[in-house]
Amino acid sequence: TTGATFGEIGVVTETDWTGAFFGSSLAFMPGERFAYNSMNSYILARIVCLRSGMSLTELIERRIFAPLGIKSHIMEIGPEGVEKGGFGVYLSAESWAKLGLMMLGGGVYGGRRILPKAWVADSVTTHAVSPESSGDFNYGYHLWVHRERDEFLFNGMLGQNVWVCPSNDLVVVITAGNNELFQQSPALYIVRKYLAGELTDELRHNNVRALRAVERRFFESRRYARPLTEARGILCMLGVKERRPYSNSWDAALGKYRLRSNGCSVLPIFVRCMQNNLSSGIESFELLRIGERLFLETLEGGETNRLEVGLYGHAEGVFELRGEKYLARAVGEATYDIDGKPMFRIEIVFPELPNTRIIELYGAGEEAMLLKLSERPNNRIAEPFLESIPVMNPKLAFAKQMLDRRFGSDFLKSKLTRIFSPTLMLIRADAERADELIAYEEELAREDTRSVKLLVSMVLRFMKGDVEEEIADAPPEEEKRGFFSELMEKIRRMVNNPNSP
Repeated sequence: TTGATFGEIGVVTETDWTGAFFGSSLAFMPGERFAYNSMNSYILARIVCLRSGMSLTELIERRIFAPLGIKSHIMEIGPEGVEKGGFGVYLSAESWAKLGLMMLGGGVYGGRRILPKAWVADSVTTHAVSPESSGDFNYGYHLWVHRERDEFLFNGMLGQNVWVCPSNDLVVVITAGNNELFQQSPALYIVRKYLAGELTDELRHNNVRALRAVERRFFESRRYARPLTEARGILCMLGVKERRPYSNSWDAALGKYRLRSNGCSVLPIFVRCMQNNLSSGIESFELLRIGERLFLETLEGGETNRLEVGLYGHAEGVFELRGEKYLARAVGEATYDIDGKPMFRIEIVFPELPNTRIIELYGAGEEAMLLKLSERPNNRIAEPFLESIPVMNPKLAFAKQMLDRRFGSDFLKSKLTRIFSPTLMLIRADAERADELIAYEEELAREDTRSVKLLVSMVLRFMKGDVEEEIADAPPEEEKRGFFSELMEKIRRMVNNPNSP
């Protein structure tokens, strides 16, 4: 409820998170209403580190993880050398379940008290009423609390949830890859449909079986590339040998390709933005056969990555970008488009992340292929940010209104779609006209960039004369500066004097 406008979007390009937070404008006076912002959690993490004299990781290891027997964990560090606090925590499903069971037990786990009973009860009590658009839960102490039922939730982006239902003595851990930022994920809906409410032992057993069946259908429907079926001769059936020959259907796509300058990557854009791991774009793209196996080799940011593309199931590999290593599993399918022309699909799942990269290749003559990139979760995850613009920033709200009036209400959504699902031309590296074709693609890209700059300049021109009226209801600048100055002074006093109230 701080009202600060520096949030998740700003962290992608900003390195001084603390300065940007306290230097940001206010969308509303602090305490007036609820607006989800992970930077509030980051500032709290900074205060905890300063007050305790330890890093957040050290403190939580000592107070929480060690008593629960959690040994494997990762907490991402922000650009100021402090844990991010509001996101970037990686644990196994079992470890998340231990945290859920501890909260279900009122702060007790394995007969040992970890947290004070009163604090646990207070943390799962509503302290801020969230908007209806964010789902069925209000907000407690960094936990979501159901508006009506006896349920609370640890909720991460894109369908990561620890759902706790005290009335049924249940804890359910979900790792998913949905488009939803908050709690409206299909996976959580399925769990709550079958396991919330009043449950008898018989109903509990039947509902768990039904839940498993729904889960299988759910993941089957989301599979994109469909692998080949392994040949099953007698020796294969006995396990003496495998029968997984290379599929000649991929021959038409084999080769090395060049691309125009771009900002694309094999790594999904959402991961790159959240982890500040941006490359300079894909420079070359190659499909090659080695024995009976198919490989995808890419060059981006001066780094070469080679991933095996499984033809009979996901092949495991590692994708590395700027020192960060990501476990990857890739599977491919050679098929046909709606016109009966050959097309090729590659699905790269990142098992430690909720993200999947989807690659489509279409023939475009003898010298080129059309490359379409998309990802799951996709541009729909960013749409809530567009909807929150009127609440968080009056100036941006006015700019959005001008764009909607001039170019239609779906203008920004269509731009988001292009960012998350770009299309590039792959030019065969050995083509006679390779340089000429790439130069043509570069010119098309420059024209597109010029049109975007024109739109931005139009918006700024419109905003100059009319924005004052649009933001008349915002708190005066002196009031905002005064509030944050006072708050900063209180934090300084607290840090310098640990005994101060």
